[in-house]
Amino acid sequence: LAGGAFAATSDRYFTISSATLNSGGGDITIGANVAGTNGSGDFSGIMVNSSTIESRGGNIDLHGKGSVSGTTSTLQHGVHLYFGIVRSYTGAGDGLAGTITLTGTGGTYAGGDNGGVTIVGPTSLVQSRDGDITINATGGAGASGGNSGLYVGGGTIRTDGAGSITATASGGPGNASRGIVVTGNGNSFGRIETTGSGDIDLTGTGGTTNGNNVGVYVFNTVGSGTNHGVIRATGTGNVSVVGFGGTAVAASNVGIAVQDANSTISSNSGTLTLDGTATSSGTDPHGVYVALGGAVTSTSGAISILGDSTSGYGFATGGSSWTIGGGTTTGNISIVADTVNFTTPGATLQTSGTVTIAPGTGGTAIGIGGGAGAFQLPSALFAQIDAGVLVVGNVNAGMMTVGAGGVAYTNGNLDLRADSLVLDGDVNVGLTGTLTLHAKNGGVGQGVGSTVTAESLILRGGGNFALDRGGAGYNTVDHVAADVSVGGGSGLILLRTQSAGGVAEANIEIDSLGTVSGITTPGNLTWYTPGQIRQAGGAALDVTGTTTLDAGGAIDLTSAANIFGGAVTSTSGGGGSIQYSAASLTLGTTNAAGNLIVTTTGGGINQTGLLTVNGNLNASTTGGPLG
Repeated sequence: LAGGAFAATSDRYFTISSATLNSGGGDITIGANVAGTNGSGDFSGIMVNSSTIESRGGNIDLHGKGSVSGTTSTLQHGVHLYFGIVRSYTGAGDGLAGTITLTGTGGTYAGGDNGGVTIVGPTSLVQSRDGDITINATGGAGASGGNSGLYVGGGTIRTDGAGSITATASGGPGNASRGIVVTGNGNSFGRIETTGSGDIDLTGTGGTTNGNNVGVYVFNTVGSGTNHGVIRATGTGNVSVVGFGGTAVAASNVGIAVQDANSTISSNSGTLTLDGTATSSGTDPHGVYVALGGAVTSTSGAISILGDSTSGYGFATGGSSWTIGGGTTTGNISIVADTVNFTTPGATLQTSGTVTIAPGTGGTAIGIGGGAGAFQLPSALFAQIDAGVLVVGNVNAGMMTVGAGGVAYTNGNLDLRADSLVLDGDVNVGLTGTLTLHAKNGGVGQGVGSTVTAESLILRGGGNFALDRGGAGYNTVDHVAADVSVGGGSGLILLRTQSAGGVAEANIEIDSLGTVSGITTPGNLTWYTPGQIRQAGGAALDVTGTTTLDAGGAIDLTSAANIFGGAVTSTSGGGGSIQYSAASLTLGTTNAAGNLIVTTTGGGINQTGLLTVNGNLNASTTGGPLG
C-alpha cells in the first residue's frame, strides 16, 4: 500500500489466508462483526491464517466477534491468529512507535472453544518495538466451555523496545473458560514478553459457570518438554499479573496458576507482582498456585505474591517441585496471604535478599511447626528456603506460636513478627545467625520445651519478653540487643543464655529494621548465665526498672552511657569481679566473687542491699554522694 492507510469493515468476517497485508507506514484498521448482530454461519470475526498483517510504525487495530449463530464449528473466535503475524515494527531510534490493539469476543457455538483472542501456532506473532500492544478479549458463550478470553498457544506476543503489553481478558461460560491462557503448541512454548523497557500488565478473570476457570493460567499442555507457557520481561520492564478465579461452586477456580515443567512468570531487573483472588467455594479455589515444576523468578527485581481465597488457600504450591526466585535472584521476595499451603519436596524458595511470608489480614494467628494458627508453616519448609534474611509474619498479625516441631533456619537470619510470640518448640538459626523476635504488643513467652540457638538475639516491640525456658536450662546465644516498650505488659526482659565462649554480651546488632544498640527497656531486666556478662563498646544499657544479673563468672558493664533507673542486684561466680559504670547507681544485694568496682559520672552511688565482696571494693563518683 506504499505507506497508505488501510481500513476495512465487515458485517460478518474478515479472513486473510496465505497472504501479506503491508501498509508501509500507514495505519491498519479492520472491524468484523463488531456489533455481533449479523452472525449467520460458522466463522471467526478476524482470521489471520498463515499470513501477515504489518505496518512500519503505523497503528494496527483489529476488532472482531465470532459468529453468534454458528452450529458446527469450534473456531468462532473474535480475533484468531493461526500461524499468523500482526506486526508494527520499526528500527531502533527512528522515532516511530506504532501501536497494536486487538479486541475480540468469542462466538456462541454450543460446542464451546469460542475464544476472544487466540494466537496459536509456533510462528504466530504479535510484535511491536516502541509502540504498546493492548488486548481486550472476552470469551464466547458456548455452554460446553473452553471459552477463554485470551489464549496464547505456542505463539508470541512481544515488544522489543519501550512498548508495553497490556491485556484484559475474561472467560465465558462453561468448564475451562479461563481469562488468560499461555501455553505451548507443537513443541513450541507460548509467550508474552518484553525484551526492552516495556512493562507487562495482565488481568484475567475466569468464567462464571462450572470449574477449572482460572483467571491467568500458565501451563504445559503435556506436562513436560517445551509445550509450556512463559510470561517474562527480559529487559528492565515490570511484570504485573492479576487473576480472578471463576465464581461457580466447582473445582479449581484459581486466581493465578503457574504449573508444569518450564512454565514460568519472570522479570529481569523489573518488579514482578502476582495478585490472585479466588472466591469460589468449590474444591481447591486458591488465590495463587505454583506447582509441578512451575516457576516465578526474577534476577534483581522484587517478587511480590498476593493471594486471597474465601475457601481455599490464598497461596498454595503442589507436586514434587516448584520454584520461587532461584540461585541468581537478588531481589526481595514477598508472599502475603491469609492462608498458605507449602509442599516441600524438591521446592526452591531462594534469593540473596529478603524473603517475607506473612498473612495479609490483621489479627491472623500464625502457627509454625504445628503451633496453633490459621496461617500454618510446616517445619520442613524452612529447609527449602535460602535467603539472606527470612521474615515470617508482621506486627499486625495475631499471636505466633512455634509448636513442638520448631524452626531450624541456618541459611541466613530469621525475623519472627507478630502481636505476640509463644515459643513451645526450638528456634535455631545456628551459631552464626541472628534471630529477631518482634512482638508489637504482647511480648514473647518461652516454654521448657523450647531452646533458642543463635549468635545474636534481637528483641523488639512491646510487652514482656521472657526468654528463660520456663526457668529451666539456658538458650544458646552469644549477643543480645533489645529495644522494647511497655506494650501490653511492663517491658520486662528475662533472659537465660549461655554461649560457647562463656560470655553473654549486650551488643550493637543490625537486622532488617535497622540497628539496636545495647538493651533498652522501661521495665525490669533479669539475666541469668553460667558464664560472664559484659557489654560491647557503644552498647549501653538503659533500664528504667530494676536490674538483676546472675552470672557464673565476672560481670563487666563499664559503659559510661549506662542508665539504671532502679536498683541493680547482682551475683558473680568463679572468682569473677563485678564492675559497673553509669551516670548514677543504686546497688541492691550484691555478691561479688572477686572485686566490686563502681564508677558514676553524673550522680551518686546508693546502697539498698547487702554487699558481699570477696575481693576489693572500689567506689568512685564525680557527681553525687556516696552512701
